[in-house]
Amino acid sequence: MEKALFVTEGDLLYSKLQCVECGKCLSVGPVSEMGDGYVCGRCFPERMPVPLYATIAEHFTFPCSFADCDAELKWGDVKEHESLCFFRDMSCPYIGCVETYKLMYCLSHFKVMHVVHYGIFCSDYISVNVLNYVADLHCIAYKENVFLVFIKLSRDPTNGNIEARFSVTFAAIETDGSRIECEVKIMINPDNTVKKVFKFDDMEEYTDTQHCLGCSGGFCDKPGHRNNGSISFTNVLEFRTENLFSYSIRIYEKKTSGSRIAECPVCYVVFDSPIYQCLTGHSFCSTCYNSLSTCPICRVQISGEPIRNFALEGIMKECDKVYPD
Repeated sequence: MEKALFVTEGDLLYSKLQCVECGKCLSVGPVSEMGDGYVCGRCFPERMPVPLYATIAEHFTFPCSFADCDAELKWGDVKEHESLCFFRDMSCPYIGCVETYKLMYCLSHFKVMHVVHYGIFCSDYISVNVLNYVADLHCIAYKENVFLVFIKLSRDPTNGNIEARFSVTFAAIETDGSRIECEVKIMINPDNTVKKVFKFDDMEEYTDTQHCLGCSGGFCDKPGHRNNGSISFTNVLEFRTENLFSYSIRIYEKKTSGSRIAECPVCYVVFDSPIYQCLTGHSFCSTCYNSLSTCPICRVQISGEPIRNFALEGIMKECDKVYPD
């Protein structure tokens, strides 16, 4: 079998195979003529190709255009690889944010430019009369894993029911995600809730050119984005109310059969000191407590002065003596 010639950045051949528009390698078709040079399919995907170039390019192996990626790609495979490359420059899914970043730095971007919730997001109360028909987005971090949850609220004009449509995506997974789950819960009143639980296998891998608030509404102008409302909002929670309601999104690790009962209700981690509680007595681990503004169980405002649950801390210490790890 004939060995393909690898086109390496910096060599003479590479310098002859550069797009005059973007400067990247002519590794994505159609490659077409423009003035005294050639342009790639990244810049002009609809132009008439130079047939001979594609024939020659089949004998080459091309590099990925993103720094730090060492992939060696055949002609015809470069476009798909670069659209998903771990080292690619990603655009932000928020409307109006023009920042780009590497996938590995997405959490840093959201921390600096937007809002990151740790383990759980709890919405404010929402009136059925002022529903936002444009999708909203919540970034939730759990053990350095990043999840982007898109949600769209609307009212069905035929029956008056409210529909919460959502898409759960993961942007960066740093730990084993096999036991991670996502719970979306609608709270109509303390005695009336509806919820749906996603297993990790049911979540989608985040693709910046598709999972975007602007694209979900069909009005995105970011380069390369699909802009066709193609986010999969097929997951639906339907409920009826004429009053206020709220919702919560919780990322957690599914407990194993050997887990003990005394676990934080937000992250499901076994309690360890210090343990804090809301004004009505619901207890949380210190990590989750510090990220909450209202109690996700009773919706009471979290006290400005932390309230320790010394009684539960004492019980947990005694349990550790009887049931050591």
